[in-house]
Amino acid sequence: MDHDRRVRESICETHLIIIQKVKKNIAPQLKTLMPCWISAVFDPNKEVAKLANEAFEVINFLFFYFDVQTFMICFILLFYFFFVDIFSSS
Repeated sequence: MDHDRRVRESICETHLIIIQKVKKNIAPQLKTLMPCWISAVFDPNKEVAKLANEAFEVINFLFFYFDVQTFMICFILLFYFFFVDIFSSS
């Protein structure tokens, strides 16, 4: 990810357009896109985060609503426990 807000915003806009065009055909690439997508969802800039959330909602609407949400919840919980374990042991 880039430090410039405009670049991150353009990436999210492009990502949203691609998802709207290819729809379910994006599924094989989700594993690769997910880490950058998650970081964009939690971007400090509200516009970037809003665009990333819009793309995420398009995917949720298209297919596997519960599977993606379950994956995200598990990912966030694992991420949280990983960092709690690291910081509590130091």
